[in-house]
Amino acid sequence: MAKTRRGFTLIELLVVIAIIAILIGLLLPAVQKVRDAAGRTACANNMHQMGIALHNFMGEYGRLPAGMLREPGVIPGQPPRPAMYPSSKYVEYWPFFVFILPHLERNDLYTRIKFNQWCWWQHPLNEQPMKQYQCPWDARSELVIMDGADKVALTGYFGVSGTNQDAFDGVLGVNKMLSMQDIVDGSSNTLMVGEKPPSQDTIYGWWFAGCGESPHMFGATDVVLGVAEIGSPAPGRSPETFRPGAMTYATATATAQDEHKWHYWSTHSGGAMFLLADGSARFMPYSAAKIMPALATYKGGENVSFD
Repeated sequence: MAKTRRGFTLIELLVVIAIIAILIGLLLPAVQKVRDAAGRTACANNMHQMGIALHNFMGEYGRLPAGMLREPGVIPGQPPRPAMYPSSKYVEYWPFFVFILPHLERNDLYTRIKFNQWCWWQHPLNEQPMKQYQCPWDARSELVIMDGADKVALTGYFGVSGTNQDAFDGVLGVNKMLSMQDIVDGSSNTLMVGEKPPSQDTIYGWWFAGCGESPHMFGATDVVLGVAEIGSPAPGRSPETFRPGAMTYATATATAQDEHKWHYWSTHSGGAMFLLADGSARFMPYSAAKIMPALATYKGGENVSFD
């Protein structure tokens, strides 16, 4: 007598599917945590390389590079142009990203730069993607875009200019070239570079040249940024804070200003990576927003703790 083969009943099949779904549900958070950790590690490595380059620049010139160069006298209290740079209109708007190129083993780019011409439109130099300046967690390919007929490369890291673009109290502020002795708050307690993806419209965040947003074109939203930034197109609004951002506009009314370009954030979960003045990289959770203004100044005398 032939034996009949017994298959799964519908109930047994549903139970198996449910068990598999539960296992997948338990596994996915663990996989996401591993991916997040890998992204943070890769980002921290980029920051560390920039930290080494910034310190090597200081070893050569005795001071850190300026966050961005700007003509003197735009507003009262603005630092003068550093003496090491010639008095020329073409010196304006060069960011620290350019000055540290030789220390990132990119002398091939640096030696071709024409500092006696405007920093924009120096093709093909300003369209070269720099992996050290791009968070690998930003899914937008190599972050090279077309601006009209011009091809430009973007950055996901910004120099910390201090509290805001008018305060000049940060390590990489406009025309500021600081020594370690100037950082009286302590190099391990002072922010130097932070994460912020290029703006959604990609008009801002060009690593090779960046004038930044108004009102004074001090590099804000382009190459440097304050941790409590205030700017156009809504002067007088509350200072921005370190908080989650988005690749798309939050609301229809925000389309004109793309509010996420005014504050630090990242595509990592829960916070963003920052480079400290001592050259170390640290992941800062968004819950640290309240201490960011104190960490962004180099001689504020604040008593802050990461714990």
